[in-house]
Amino acid sequence: TPYRTVVDTTGPAYLCGCPSRKFPCKHALGLLLLQASDETAIGDSAAPDWAERWLAARRGRAAGAARAAWGDTGGGPADPEAARRRAERRAARITSGAEELERRLADLLRGGLAAAEQPGYGLWEETAARMVDAQAPGLAGRVRELGAIPG
Repeated sequence: TPYRTVVDTTGPAYLCGCPSRKFPCKHALGLLLLQASDETAIGDSAAPDWAERWLAARRGRAAGAARAAWGDTGGGPADPEAARRRAERRAARITSGAEELERRLADLLRGGLAAAEQPGYGLWEETAARMVDAQAPGLAGRVRELGAIPG
């Protein structure tokens, strides 16, 4: 019985019924070389039903993996209203954190930049921790960078 070999050139992916332990096997490599040497060598005929089933299953798995990689579960949030409320709460926390940072920087400027070195790095680390609590990690990173400037 001849081995059944199919090659998905979009992947490339291979399936062969031979007992070879090498992947891809020589049959799949032969098909790929034949396709590479002359694109008209393999005609545009209908694929056998077993090959179509394998290709369809492979493309279905690939589509599912792509959706999972992008975080798309096919539906969207389970409760869009709850998602909206969470987003609003997070935005409010970030806004309050940014306002707190603005107040601390204004206090620092009021006291003079020369005095910024006196409290040490602890003030900056505390402020950065408050920004993380406010779900603003980008601001926290910037605040940590500010702590190195006076030194």
